[in-house]
Amino acid sequence: MSAGPNAAFVVLGIEKIDNSGGTKPFNFDSTKLFVQQATQNFVDPGLSIYRDILGPFAAIATTLTPGQVMPFSVSAQNALVVQTTNTNGATEANQTSYFLKYKASASDPTVQLIKSDASQTSWPDTEDCSTISLH
Repeated sequence: MSAGPNAAFVVLGIEKIDNSGGTKPFNFDSTKLFVQQATQNFVDPGLSIYRDILGPFAAIATTLTPGQVMPFSVSAQNALVVQTTNTNGATEANQTSYFLKYKASASDPTVQLIKSDASQTSWPDTEDCSTISLH
């Protein structure tokens, strides 16, 4: 499985979804998650990495009631493809800190994403997707 030349799969985990301050339901949609580079690269559940690696740990659409908090014992996983300047995209991606954003619709409550590993500057070399460690 490969994202192709000058590209890399980026896997991002969600530790919890928190609507504790919400006054209306929140319809979480993982396809509204993205990282911003030169363009917005959105989560794509149709990528082969979902079927082959993420499986039951993949984040799915869900509705949280007002006041509900949904923690995950293993982070709900999302994946997307980013463009890289390095032909071997994994080399570059493993040295890049990606910040996840949410493209909320007008009816969505305010969505705040917190990066719990914001100070981390490198990740395990995962040129082979089968070696990805899900947390």
